[in-house]
Amino acid sequence: MSSRNDAGTSRGDAVLFFGQPKQKQPGAVCLDQASVQGLKTLAAELGMPYRNLVNLYIREGAMGHKRLKLR
Repeated sequence: MSSRNDAGTSRGDAVLFFGQPKQKQPGAVCLDQASVQGLKTLAAELGMPYRNLVNLYIREGAMGHKRLKLR
């Protein structure tokens, strides 16, 4: 049995990409309802917890030094 989901990713893939998890620090983020619903839907499709998906998005943006395109 494989731990991969329909999207072809696994928890191990995230560890390989981001490295071993470091000590976590609590934080609060206020999101609009549409964003929360979209993230929850995507998390369900990927078969992962919603908060883990949010953490991955934030970490990928921060670690990749991605810049937002603001208009």
